[in-house]
Amino acid sequence: MFILFILVTSVAYFRLVDFQHILSHVTEESIPKLAVSGQVYSEVNNLTFMTENLTRANNEAALRISNQEIQRLISHLRTLASTYETDPYLLRQLDALELELSELSELVALRISYETQLSNQYEAMYALYEELLSIAARHAIETGQEDIFGWQLTLATVASDAGKIRIQNRIGPIRALSREIDTNINALKAVWRDKSGTMGIQITTLLSALDDTLNGDEGIANTRILQLQLRGRTLGRGNFLRNLILDYAQNAELEAGRVNRQVVIETQKTSQKVKQQIRIIGIAALITTIIIVSISYLLKVRVVNRLANLNRHVRALLQGRDSHLSLTGNDEITDIADTLDVFVSTVAEQNKMLLTMSMSDGLTGIPNRRAFDERIAMELATCKRHAWPLTVILLDVDYFKLYNDNYGHLEGDSCLVKLAHVLEKQKIRSTDFVCRYGGEEFAVLLPDTDPEGAEHFAKRIKDGVFSVEIPHEHSPISNRISVSLGVVVHYFTHEDTISAQTLLKIADDALYKAKQNGRNQYTLDVSGDIMLAKQQSAN
Repeated sequence: MFILFILVTSVAYFRLVDFQHILSHVTEESIPKLAVSGQVYSEVNNLTFMTENLTRANNEAALRISNQEIQRLISHLRTLASTYETDPYLLRQLDALELELSELSELVALRISYETQLSNQYEAMYALYEELLSIAARHAIETGQEDIFGWQLTLATVASDAGKIRIQNRIGPIRALSREIDTNINALKAVWRDKSGTMGIQITTLLSALDDTLNGDEGIANTRILQLQLRGRTLGRGNFLRNLILDYAQNAELEAGRVNRQVVIETQKTSQKVKQQIRIIGIAALITTIIIVSISYLLKVRVVNRLANLNRHVRALLQGRDSHLSLTGNDEITDIADTLDVFVSTVAEQNKMLLTMSMSDGLTGIPNRRAFDERIAMELATCKRHAWPLTVILLDVDYFKLYNDNYGHLEGDSCLVKLAHVLEKQKIRSTDFVCRYGGEEFAVLLPDTDPEGAEHFAKRIKDGVFSVEIPHEHSPISNRISVSLGVVVHYFTHEDTISAQTLLKIADDALYKAKQNGRNQYTLDVSGDIMLAKQQSAN
């Protein structure tokens, strides 16, 4: 009996040692990796924010601070990524991010240098302007001439045009101002060209210097044009970097999911080994003493049941179900459960943030096409269930390509943002939905809205856009921005089988008719079994 007791005790001891090794592996390797994934999410969000700061830096101090913070974040992310030993792709992505950030930093530094150069050039220009006025006034006093007012007015026009160049955000008008400045300076030179004396030569020389400062190869006009071109490149590079960072975050999320599944598998293995151990001890306990039975009972209560609860909790979380786990004690199992709950809450918050970003239009801030596709599927089901009419509106900005070609893409983007604000203001009910459908197209969903309400809403949109008075001198139909709308009202019945694609096709056809009829108007189409829908809705 004593030999049996020793044998059972030895088996139990070695099984417990094996269990301790497995549990230590989970605690010392797997759980830290779960914690690292949460840090990766936090640092990626910080990197996105600092990249925006770098893009907007307007002086060398801000640029230097942003670069230092970004280097710190990249270094930390590289340290964290090295813990994922099975996925070297994360490190390669960081290399690409670091290279792109370096190129963005160079663009921002060049933009800041252009801004500094422009400020210096304006100081030199105003100094020349003041000196010319002083010399001309002195000449008028010395010669007794009082007819220099027109000359002074032309010189003031040159200075005014130079000031307009600094606030102008389009290259075409800058070049037009440059040509006007050149014409005016030539006219100013012509006044003094035939006049003898040192003062005439001095004024002509100063006018040449002023012309070079304004229209030279490295003058104010060319510097401002280079500055605008560089600003566009900087914004484009910043948007590209934002997409790279989001891609890195998605890959890190996949790696975190792999680590999470690994923890689940290891936990299951641990649970199975402990159950096997309990069975062996139980069989031996029937042969030996009540002490072995007590030990088996203690193991079952303190280890197996808690691990089984932890395993069920993890499975429920992986399946997307709500689960609450309450474990008492102060051991490794409790630590695993607490760490897992922290990780799950962190991942849920990050997923919610990424989902919100993916459902919004980056330019206008209103819902995008993806949000529209989900919303229209929901509204179709609701209107079919209640036998309601559903209004779908597609609207397109009239001659928007001409607007972009003549005013520039920056003004085009600003125009789309203003139109989005106009559409948002037209919403009356919380169920009304407005989104950017794509390019210069927007879409509206109005559940439980009949043709009269649809026409009223479409007219408010058309008039609201027109009342904003966004200039469009190149539009064949108006001197301001206008929109064309295609409106469809479909009466749903309980048996209706119409799809979202069909409704959008009808709305698109109505939009085409509105354009064919001269634009800046809406066309309404009504479909469905109206009488049956109204009868089912009343019941």
